[in-house]
Amino acid sequence: MKQKKKTEQPKSYDIEEYRRKKKRERLIHRLIRLGAVLLILGAIIGGVYLYHRYDVEQLIRNAATTQTQGTVAPSVQTTSFPVALDAVKPLGIEAFGDSVALLTSDEVALLESDGTTSFQFVHGYTNPVLKIGDSRVLTYDRGGYGYRLDSRQGNVYTGRSTNTILTGAAGHDSVFALVTSESYYAGSVTVYNKSGEELLKWSSADPIVDVDFSPDDKKLAVACVTFDLQGELVATVHIFDINKEEELATPSFSDVMPVAINYKESGQIHLICDGMLGIIEKDMETTSTSTYLRELHTYAFTHEGTVLVSSDSHEVSSTVTYINEDGETKSLNISAAVVDVAVSKDGICILTDSAVQEYGLDFQSEGTYTVGNSIFEIEMAGGRIYSLSASYLDFLDQDGTPSDEEGESD
Repeated sequence: MKQKKKTEQPKSYDIEEYRRKKKRERLIHRLIRLGAVLLILGAIIGGVYLYHRYDVEQLIRNAATTQTQGTVAPSVQTTSFPVALDAVKPLGIEAFGDSVALLTSDEVALLESDGTTSFQFVHGYTNPVLKIGDSRVLTYDRGGYGYRLDSRQGNVYTGRSTNTILTGAAGHDSVFALVTSESYYAGSVTVYNKSGEELLKWSSADPIVDVDFSPDDKKLAVACVTFDLQGELVATVHIFDINKEEELATPSFSDVMPVAINYKESGQIHLICDGMLGIIEKDMETTSTSTYLRELHTYAFTHEGTVLVSSDSHEVSSTVTYINEDGETKSLNISAAVVDVAVSKDGICILTDSAVQEYGLDFQSEGTYTVGNSIFEIEMAGGRIYSLSASYLDFLDQDGTPSDEEGESD
């Protein structure tokens, strides 16, 4: 007898289970979308962080160069003086400890007194500027965005500004300042510590000309140019307490254009203007001036005083003036055009077309060095006089000639 085949009955439809399934699917889809959004946000935040902290364009250029040519190496190769500069374009030297820091169109080299480099790097900036502190150097791209802080031991911090950099200053220890363009203002100054953390920011309605730190790095002097109610020029100095983030005083000088500012070890401030030197005492209220009749040509600072070089319109003669912390002024007239001037606590050196004249701070002559007319800058450091030409960085020997006389004559 055949067994009758059972007909399968359809299973009952569980609407609650269906709803739970759909709910799980929607939750999974939302989690996936949320994860994607978080990933995109993370990438954006990381990109912004890298953009602000590092010069991404330079990193990309360096990476491309590394792939095609290998690691970018500095062009200045030196183990002693003189330093040959055939492959680079020298821009300037600054006293740094017992030796000098060399700035070229492509790199910075921090030199020891024997001519070796303690640290050097390729900056890659279009318009590089080098500012010197006691133990660190600040390099930035004027009109650009990149900047970096370095010491003899290596790079301390590298960053990138959101606004174009106008000027800056290196502190005596571990702080530095940058003046940048600013929307709705004439500019702003920001003080950073060595880790790139912001300590003070101040935006100015007036153009900022220069900034400098007090010897203890606790105060900042900001020189601005403004106009009074009659439309006359006014040089104004804003003095800030960095730790308290407050303005302490605002001394000013009428009818002059500010050029540069320098904080002295005594707490005094020297403000170089187009027609005079403004002196602000430690109390930040008492001021005095020292005028010069000729046109300002160049200047140099020490921790104790200021050297000014003024000349007539034809530059056939020049006046070199030294003003110390006590306001004492000494001057020397030279029947030649001054190319450059250097000053240290030991004395003053004056570069003319074919000679370097060395003086004490009292302008007593201490010697004359015959040099080639290719030298365009001098510096004093560690008891030496350094000279810079398009081909060599060297120092002057005791006999009054460059240490490589043949190289300089070439």
